[in-house]
Amino acid sequence: MRLLLGINEPESLIRAELLSQEVIPEHPKTGLLLRQYTDYYFPLTRLKEIRNDF
Repeated sequence: MRLLLGINEPESLIRAELLSQEVIPEHPKTGLLLRQYTDYYFPLTRLKEIRNDF
C-alpha cells in the first residue's frame, strides 16, 4: 500500500538501518487508499473533483 503512495519501504529501511542514511521520500503522494481484495489509490485531486460534481 505504501508503494502506491510513492514510498519504497524496503529501500527506506535498508538505507536507514544498514547504511545510516537519512531517508526523505522524494515525491510522496496524498490520497485515499481503500483496502479490499485489491488495494485502490485515489489522488486527492480526483476526490475533490468527484465531490464537486455532487
